Amino acid sequence: MSKALFWGVTIAIAFIVWYEWKNVRKLTSKDKAVFVSLLFAGWIMTFFDLPHMPGLVSFFDLLFKPLRPLAEK
Repeated sequence: MSKALFWGVTIAIAFIVWYEWKNVRKLTSKDKAVFVSLLFAGWIMTFFDLPHMPGLVSFFDLLFKPLRPLAEK
């Protein structure tokens, strides 16, 4: 994880919250929860090295590799 990316996203999220706070206070609790959860999800994604993470296909290859000889017969 790059510290610069982490702090950049953290500052961006803080700015978004500061800028939108007047509008967020008027929203219902469900809308507030969606707003916070989307920002939190974006912030959490900065912890992962997404371009270098194996994808879903790699996971399925690992999961079904023992069954490959049975399927090829």
